Amino acid sequence: MKAYALLLRPGGPFEVHDWPADGVPPQQTLCSDCDKALDVLDLDADLTLWFADLGDQDPRPFNPAATALIGDYLPHQQRHHGIALLTGGMSAQGLILGLTAHQITGLTAHYCGQPCALPPQRQS
Repeated sequence: MKAYALLLRPGGPFEVHDWPADGVPPQQTLCSDCDKALDVLDLDADLTLWFADLGDQDPRPFNPAATALIGDYLPHQQRHHGIALLTGGMSAQGLILGLTAHQITGLTAHYCGQPCALPPQRQS
């Protein structure tokens, strides 16, 4: 099954990434923006948000798409800054699952305001 991850950048553009079956650690996708450990929010069983939370004094740009997404799933909303990565949930083996094409299409249409082009899947 094809799987993807959605990278939300402050002010856009968003990026859809191929997500391999072996569940690459999110740090590899976020490393250019993250100099500390990543925080993770399990938004539901099939949707996980990865980000570097620097708190209220975060100097990075405000990320409206990530903030709106968090607000739709969690009662306490905090402004999110910097990039965020959305993946699926966790497998029974503890691997980070990717998002389905259907999830990507819905997320990009709702939170990014535009349709997406899905990247080709990498060959193992």
